Amino acid sequence: MLELRVENNDNDTEVDRIKVLSIPSADFDLQIVGLKLNTEYKVEFYADHNGNGLYDAPPVDHAWLID
Repeated sequence: MLELRVENNDNDTEVDRIKVLSIPSADFDLQIVGLKLNTEYKVEFYADHNGNGLYDAPPVDHAWLID
């Protein structure tokens, strides 16, 4: 499972959250609703490596942040 969260940097509000229960291949597409031009976002996501449906701190699961 992969969960991705997009947050607006200006006001720290969540724009969209997507949960992908099963990743079909190494290449796949996601659609983020609510993005606006000329706006900065933070993207947080994690992979549920142990398969329990929750985020567990590394090294159990893996998490990333793109600012």
